[in-house]
Amino acid sequence: MDTDRLLSIPAEPTESAAQAFEALRIEVALMRRAVEGLSAERARLEMPDYAPTLSAMDRQLQAITSWAKEINAKPGIRLTAQEIAAQIASAGQEARQADHGALKQAQAQMEKWVGLIGTNLGSHRTSQEQDKWVMWALGAGVVIGGGMEAVIMRAFGA
Repeated sequence: MDTDRLLSIPAEPTESAAQAFEALRIEVALMRRAVEGLSAERARLEMPDYAPTLSAMDRQLQAITSWAKEINAKPGIRLTAQEIAAQIASAGQEARQADHGALKQAQAQMEKWVGLIGTNLGSHRTSQEQDKWVMWALGAGVVIGGGMEAVIMRAFGA
C-alpha cells in the first residue's frame, strides 16, 4: 500500500475497518523502522570523552579560586577609596614634616657658616687695616729714621 495515500484523509470514508487497521499497522511499522534507524544511527555516532577537558577546567577553576582567596586575604583589598586617600594624605604630611625639619636644620647650618664667614671677613678687614697702619708706621719710621740720621750726622760731623 502507498503510504502517501494512507496519510491523506479522504473526503468520504470508503474504507472498511480492516483496511483502516491495515493502514494504521503499516504506519506504525513505518514509524517503528524510522525510530530504530535513528537509534542505530545514534549508536554508530561516537560520543567524545569530556573527562580530560572537564578535569583541566576543574584544575584551572581551583587555581583561580586559590588565587582569589590569596588576594582577598590581603589587607589592602579591604580598604575603601577614602581610607586609601587618608593614608596617602597622612604619608604626605609625615614626609613634609621630615622635609621641614631637614630644611630648618640646613638653614641653621647655613646661618652658622655665614656667621663664621662674616667673622673671618671682618678679621681679614681688620688684618688689612692693621697691615696698612704697620706700613704707614714703617714708612714714617724710615722717614723719621732717615731724618734723624741726617740730623745726627750734622751734629757729630760727618
